[in-house]
Amino acid sequence: MTGDGALFFKIKLAFLLNIIYNLFKNFLCFLKLLCVILNYYLSMKRIIALCLIAIFSLSAFAQKSRGYEDSLITQIVTKQAGSSVQINIFFSESINPRTLVPQAILINGVPLNPNTKFMFNREGTQVRFNIEFTGSFTLKLNHLMTNSGREISTGTIALNGDSIWPRKES
Repeated sequence: MTGDGALFFKIKLAFLLNIIYNLFKNFLCFLKLLCVILNYYLSMKRIIALCLIAIFSLSAFAQKSRGYEDSLITQIVTKQAGSSVQINIFFSESINPRTLVPQAILINGVPLNPNTKFMFNREGTQVRFNIEFTGSFTLKLNHLMTNSGREISTGTIALNGDSIWPRKES
C-alpha cells in the first residue's frame, strides 16, 4: 500500500483504535462508578444482612412448599352413631367436588359404596359423608383436586369410630 491508500488505512485504523479506547475507558468508568455506589450504599454489614435475609426467606419458602401437600387436609373428625360413622374432612383449600367420587376414598383399602352421598360446606373446604362401619378403620384419599389444580392424595390414616386426626399431643 502506497500513497493515498496507505494513508486512508492508517486513518481508519487510528479511528477504530480511538473508538475501542473510548469504549474501554467508558466501561472502566462505569465499573468504577458502580463500585463507588455499591460501597456507599452497601456497607459490609448491609451486605451480610441482605444475604441472611435472602437465605432465611428462601428457606421459609422451601419449608412452606415442602409441607404444603400435607397441610391441604387440616383435620378429620369421625363420629360413631350405631353401626354408621360420620366422617368430616376439613381442607385448607376448596376442593373440586367433581373429583370427589366414591372411588377416590378408600376405607380399609376398599372404595366407598357408589351410593355414598357427599355434603359440602358453602366454601368447599369441608366434606361430610357416612359409612356403615364399626370399630377401627383406615382412610385413604386418592387423586382429589383442589379448585386451584393441586392434587390431594394421602397415605393411610388410622381412625376409629370417634376420633380426631391429627391427634393433639398432650
